Amino acid sequence: MKRLKLTILSTYPVWPRKHGGQLRIYNLYQNMSQYFDTTIISLNDNNTFTEYKVGDLSEISIPKSDQHRNLEWQLQKKFSGISISDIILEKLIPYTPMYRNVATKHMDNSELIVSAQPYLFHLMEMYHGKKKLIYDSQNVEYILKQQILPDIRESKNLLDKLFRLENRALKMSDIILTCSNEDSYNFQQIYNMGYDKMILTPNGVDTELVKYVGFSERQQHKKKLGLVKDTRVVFIGSLHKPNIEAVEEIIKIAHQLPDTQFIVIGNVNLLFLKKIIPKNVTFTGMIEEKEKKSIYAYADFVINPMKNGSGTNLKIAEYMACGLPIISTSVGARGYQIKEGSEIIISSLGEFPEKIKKLSVNKLLQQSLSKHGRLIVEQNYSWDKIAENSLRQIKRYL
Repeated sequence: MKRLKLTILSTYPVWPRKHGGQLRIYNLYQNMSQYFDTTIISLNDNNTFTEYKVGDLSEISIPKSDQHRNLEWQLQKKFSGISISDIILEKLIPYTPMYRNVATKHMDNSELIVSAQPYLFHLMEMYHGKKKLIYDSQNVEYILKQQILPDIRESKNLLDKLFRLENRALKMSDIILTCSNEDSYNFQQIYNMGYDKMILTPNGVDTELVKYVGFSERQQHKKKLGLVKDTRVVFIGSLHKPNIEAVEEIIKIAHQLPDTQFIVIGNVNLLFLKKIIPKNVTFTGMIEEKEKKSIYAYADFVINPMKNGSGTNLKIAEYMACGLPIISTSVGARGYQIKEGSEIIISSLGEFPEKIKKLSVNKLLQQSLSKHGRLIVEQNYSWDKIAENSLRQIKRYL
């Protein structure tokens, strides 16, 4: 069967694959490679032109020009360290003409064009009605940026532009991939959209790659390390406002539970370097995958005390695949159809300390959550199954 050509426009490089958006793009389209010959055209801040190829999935990553980066830095200054590089791309991409040139060449030769997030969709608009346009929405960006941006006049101007851009991406696309039913509903409410061209495409995990560590094996790891008497709870997060808020909650909880050890993985630590942290909270910063898996193998469970966010948390699927029991807010578990009590524990922020104490001593519940969490991921949230389901529905529009 002849594969169709598909071009994806991305605001960031997909290689190396670390954060959620990178993992989504790679895993979703790599698992569709029997049908699509895919090229990702991405932007980078590394001042380097790079090309990668894995099977039938290729990436061309183009560096932002010096003028692009200087203008970005000037516009960025008023936003208290919160990145606006994606929202201002429509304005700044003309200063990196290589991106438009390379993207146009590949879009001209493709049957399908994907915008991963809405920020480069304006480059696809000339193909409206001529090629199949797909908007792969990783979040409801308008809601997410409302939660993140500071309350200043400049933010309102950016949000107004984002509203118009996301609206165009939704209305002009032939297919919309949404991460959750909540996102689909919000698109319908905010932009007066129907559901007819939306395909639910949740975030998932590579179950072949992620090793399951069951309760008994986890206890063996703890015994080897002399940690049997300790309860160790993990959170992982990037330097992203919803994660920062979650860590602030963890610090409050840690004060109430001095005998529980909290391990925070990821570069969210950068915002807490100069703050007074309880002794039972450890920040690892960014670590290699091998070290992360080691921590996952001896941790008792994970917590996800998120207050805000859109899309879905890929880490939820990863936790379950690893065999880690989870205590999460409903916001933190959004987008996943998982049963409270048997596959995950859902809690309000105020009840987190009590839920942590109870799960710490309930070994049978830990065992049950671990086993059933892995099972639900294998059944519904492995990338191969997600891609297969989405591809089957995409084909209806071709």
